[in-house]
Amino acid sequence: MRQSAIVEELDWSKSKTSRVLSRMADEGDVEKLRIGRENVIDLAETE
Repeated sequence: MRQSAIVEELDWSKSKTSRVLSRMADEGDVEKLRIGRENVIDLAETE
């Protein structure tokens, strides 16, 4: 899912969304992929 779609869906600011997703990526809950000028968010694979 594009990060911008998450911003629109949750009605959060871009910076808040980025901070939350970065924290989630650090914890291994999601993967942030940089494609061009946007981030694509993917759920992390669980074992």
